Amino acid sequence: EGLKAGDAPPFDDLGARCFVFGNGEDDEDYVHGCGKLATTIDQADFVLARGLFSMLRAGPDALRQPAQPYSAKGEEEVLEVALQKGLPLLVANPDTTRPDGKDSPMPGQLAKRFQAMGASDIRLVGKPHPLIYEACRGILAEAGIGEGAAVAAVGDSLHHDVLGAARNGVDSVFVCGGVHYQELGIPQSGPESVEAVEPAAEKLQELLDSFAEQHDGVRPTHTLAAFRL
Repeated sequence: EGLKAGDAPPFDDLGARCFVFGNGEDDEDYVHGCGKLATTIDQADFVLARGLFSMLRAGPDALRQPAQPYSAKGEEEVLEVALQKGLPLLVANPDTTRPDGKDSPMPGQLAKRFQAMGASDIRLVGKPHPLIYEACRGILAEAGIGEGAAVAAVGDSLHHDVLGAARNGVDSVFVCGGVHYQELGIPQSGPESVEAVEPAAEKLQELLDSFAEQHDGVRPTHTLAAFRL
């Protein structure tokens, strides 16, 4: 919504043309829905990172062609041009780790690499950064849910879900069977999981203590083995 409206930071000076690191299947609808045009990096006003599974093709029939598969070499070439042109990088999902715990490419990793190259205009709009919480508060207010209501942020990442909630004054529920499942020594939880497995108390305590030491005492308000709707 913020990108589509384009009337407030960090969206108001981006321009209309973007190079897209995307998810592959819904990038076309996403870009069009935001009122933007996918183009080559040479023609782009900014770089949009919402996934790292594909790089949206550009040209006269850009949105009717298959997306290029993501590749580290292709990414480096794009970022080099973006750096030379001084383009901003808008990261719609700053996550660095997938829920499967694998070292799969994620937009948060892209942001770190771009910064390491010397880029300074990197705009992070997801957790743990404030904008997403401001947007959620606005949605809740429209629904008649104001300050003081019992609201909690649920997630499996201490560095994104729990830290972001704490920084923005929201209670948090840490789901153990997500990105930290290996550290906790439990099976990964998911839609196909037969049952949730509680981590050993000492393992959980060790993880939370270590995290708190690194982040000014931040801890989740609650913990769950798994979360299902």
